[in-house]
Amino acid sequence: MDSSAKDALERWLLLADGNHDGKVTREELTKYLQANNMLVEYWMVYFDWIDIDRSGVVDRQELVAAYQQEKDQIEANTVRVNKLTKPYPATAVRITSKRASNSARYYDGIIKKVEHEGGNNYKVTQFNQVNNATQVSSVYGDDLVTTDASTSGAGYAPLEEMHGEIKRSGFNL
Repeated sequence: MDSSAKDALERWLLLADGNHDGKVTREELTKYLQANNMLVEYWMVYFDWIDIDRSGVVDRQELVAAYQQEKDQIEANTVRVNKLTKPYPATAVRITSKRASNSARYYDGIIKKVEHEGGNNYKVTQFNQVNNATQVSSVYGDDLVTTDASTSGAGYAPLEEMHGEIKRSGFNL
């Protein structure tokens, strides 16, 4: 997640701060979500993830710490498509690409072949175990490849997802 996404999440959390004390309680967030027709149960998962000390209150420091924790974990388990020097014949991966649209697209599977098509463009052939099929995806060289492609956790970036969901909900950050 880039710093603009982090800044947008900070602004969003501050908007939910009903009493303007620099902290957001579960109750304040619930009221804010309900007022903006957003799914409370969905967002409480993110709130609980960011609430590192489990106090029921999120402040800027916790948001920054959660952001850094996520960034560190992603970097530790991530390479870029242009750094793939060989296929991963036994490891399922997830490629997170922004080539096809403004929002991320995910390509899951075992990498069989990587072809450089010039510039920042690559063609990746993957075997998808779930569909039992081979897929060819056009991606950018700087797209992310994560080595945990389990169905619910591969390349999962909670704050990035939260930022995307906020934007898709129509809320103007």
